[in-house]
Amino acid sequence: MYKNIGSKLKGLAKFVAIMGVIFGALIALAGPSGSGAVLTGIIIGLTSFIGSWPLYGFGELIEKVSYIANKMKNEPDQHL
Repeated sequence: MYKNIGSKLKGLAKFVAIMGVIFGALIALAGPSGSGAVLTGIIIGLTSFIGSWPLYGFGELIEKVSYIANKMKNEPDQHL
């Protein structure tokens, strides 16, 4: 479960962004005109899209740190 967690977080961020945009589009298209459904759908879509950026960035950070740690583990102690 904890193997390759950075790419799993990045995948979750993509899933949240895509589902939020689809859900927002469905709300915008399904609501009657003039009821504010279009604005609500746009806000939901943008919020989920922008809100997924920190999760994606955290996944990217974990991948980079894991890469650095693995590189340091495989090389002799020249870094100290």
